Amino acid sequence: MNNGITVKSITEVGRIYRKIVDVAKRENIDIIIMGTHGVSGYKKFNVGTNTSKVVEEAACPVISVQTHSKKIGFKKIVLPIDNSPQSRQKVSYALAVARSYGSHICIAGLIDFSNEDNKRMFKLKVDQVEEWLLQHGVSVEKKFVEGDNLAKMTMQTAEELDADLIVIMTEQEPSITGFFLGTYATQVVNHSKIPVMAVHPSESDGSTITVGY
Repeated sequence: MNNGITVKSITEVGRIYRKIVDVAKRENIDIIIMGTHGVSGYKKFNVGTNTSKVVEEAACPVISVQTHSKKIGFKKIVLPIDNSPQSRQKVSYALAVARSYGSHICIAGLIDFSNEDNKRMFKLKVDQVEEWLLQHGVSVEKKFVEGDNLAKMTMQTAEELDADLIVIMTEQEPSITGFFLGTYATQVVNHSKIPVMAVHPSESDGSTITVGY
């Protein structure tokens, strides 16, 4: 133990991503931190093999850190909310990180649709997220971003705010052999210049925010 931190070293033999996932499950790990080199160009969707596999298969959240990330700690968190039913499931994770680091949360309401009635309903949902976070004692702001590429909108917001962390859902999609990361999550993990926390969606539709903090 050093500086109040307990360290346990484990050596495993086998496929890297599989052993990481297995150890995380066996040791009841709360979060995994992975490094990634990322790729260039928004049309490339392949993350480093080990990082992508761990993000896809680990039961707990995974933070991927680009090699050029310089900051330590998370003082400003971007919390992107889109119009999908599962999008708000990650709010409690952002709250937990914000409380641990004294972070400020920026809710980015991502609008990639044109119907005005839907926009009004969506903005009410984002207002609900903001109110819930304020009630739980964290510093919050919100902004709405319109466009046609949710990943690019998310990363541009993070860059504009000089943020330290983006919290996303993995929004996994089915494939013949199992599941793979959806396009949005893959692009953000690949191209973000700052760490990304990826959270798996649960079976709940995420429509109600209820967390015991």
